[in-house]
Amino acid sequence: MDEASVSVSNRPLAQSLPASMQTYIWHATLPLAITHASSVVPYLLHVPRLSYLPLVLPRLNLFFGPGIVGSSFSHHGRALPNLPIGLLFDIFAPPLPWALELGNSPVYETHDTFINSLKEADFVRNGTARGVLAMSKEDSKQLWHAIIDSKLPLSISAVLPSADC
Repeated sequence: MDEASVSVSNRPLAQSLPASMQTYIWHATLPLAITHASSVVPYLLHVPRLSYLPLVLPRLNLFFGPGIVGSSFSHHGRALPNLPIGLLFDIFAPPLPWALELGNSPVYETHDTFINSLKEADFVRNGTARGVLAMSKEDSKQLWHAIIDSKLPLSISAVLPSADC
C-alpha cells in the first residue's frame, strides 16, 4: 500500500500529521481505564504519552475515595515499571482504552526516574551524558514541569543544548 492510499478523514496521511513530528508526539494522548479493587467503576481519562502514571495518582485517590492509598500500576497482573506511559503502551500493545489496575506498592520518585532516563538517552545519542549533567537545577525543574503540565518547552534546546530538535 503506498502513502497516497492511506488516509485519515479522507485526507492523505502526510497532510493529516502536524508539521512537526516533535509537536505531534508531545501532544499525543492515550485513553486509560484504571480500576481499583474497591470499585467496580473504572476511572476513564486521557493521558499524555510522555507523562508518567504516578502523576495521575492524586486524581485517582480522589476518585476511588479517601481511604485508598494507591501507588502502583499493573496490566493483567504484571507490575508496570516507572517509564513514560507511551513507552509502556508500545511495549504491551494493549487494546484501547488501556485497562490498568491501581495497586498499593511503594511510590516511585518520578522526577529522579525521568532525569535518569534523560541521562541514558543523552548517552545513547551522544556517547556521553554531559548535556544532561550540565543542566542547571532550574533548567531541570523547567523541563520536568513541562512534562507534568504537558507543555512543549519554547526551546528544548535552550534547556538541553545537545537536543538539536
